[in-house]
Amino acid sequence: MKLTESRIKEIIKEEMLNLSEEEKKEETEEETKSLTALRQFFIDMSKEIPQMKNVSPAEVQEIAEINKLMFKMLGKGEIAKYLQYAREQFGRKLGVDK
Repeated sequence: MKLTESRIKEIIKEEMLNLSEEEKKEETEEETKSLTALRQFFIDMSKEIPQMKNVSPAEVQEIAEINKLMFKMLGKGEIAKYLQYAREQFGRKLGVDK
């Protein structure tokens, strides 16, 4: 069987499409793993709530608002650098590393 130029181009296009689909599948799997880890993190953190003492209603409200804002912004552009900045500022203000 003789390969023509058009058939070679067609094969290359098919392979590029296959690679693109595989990359999208891998990205989706990675995102799912990350979101599952985030979900588990919040579940684990929620178990610590009963042991917390001297937490004011204002602190609870602000924590809830910050979390709502973060969840609302996820998926609308890369916000990691802003979250990192906020974490650094909290750490400096409170004298805590990470």
